[in-house]
Amino acid sequence: MQTMVGNKKTILVVGGGVAGISAALDLAGNGHRVHLVERGHDLGGQVAKLDKFYPTDHCAFCPLWTEIRRCKGNEAIAVYPLSRVETLDPQAGGHRAIVVKSAPIVDPALCINCGRCETACPKGVAKPIWEHAYPPVYIIDRNRCGDCRACAEVCPTKAIAFDREEQRIALDVDEVIWAAGFDEVSLAPMK
Repeated sequence: MQTMVGNKKTILVVGGGVAGISAALDLAGNGHRVHLVERGHDLGGQVAKLDKFYPTDHCAFCPLWTEIRRCKGNEAIAVYPLSRVETLDPQAGGHRAIVVKSAPIVDPALCINCGRCETACPKGVAKPIWEHAYPPVYIIDRNRCGDCRACAEVCPTKAIAFDREEQRIALDVDEVIWAAGFDEVSLAPMK
C-alpha cells in the first residue's frame, strides 16, 4: 500500500487543536494530502475557548479563527469533526486507519445559527457550541435531550434530525501525527 505520489505523502493528523491545525497547514503547504481528525464539534481545541492570552490580553481566538478558516478552505486537507480513530493498523508502506465519525443531531452544514431550536427546547439542551465557533452552529446534547423534537419542528433549514448514524471511514496513510494534546492519550498499539 503506497499512497505516496513522488515524494508527497498522505498524512493522518489526530487532533484539531493548535498543534494539529499547524501541522495540517504546514504539511498541505508542502504538497502533502492531510486527513485531520478532531473529536470535538469544531477545530481549535482548548484555545478556542479562551478569551485573552496572558500577559498581553490579546484575543486568544482571533488568530486561531484565521487558521481554522485556512484549514477548512484548503483542498489538500480533509477535516473530520466529531470523529475518532478506532483502529490504526500498520501495512506495507504505511497504515490503515478506521475513523468513526459521529452523527450530530444538528447538521453544521445546514444550521444557520438562528436560535429557534434553543427557544423551542423545553429542557434547554440546544446551545451554541461557543461564542467564536466557525461557522456558528447549535448542538443538541443527545444524552440530556427528552426527545420531544420540538427543535426539529421549528428549524427552518431542516438541519435537525435524530436518526443520523455514525460512519466508519477507512483511510490509507503514509504517516500519522498525534497532536491530541490537552488530554492524555494512550499510544499503545491499537487493535
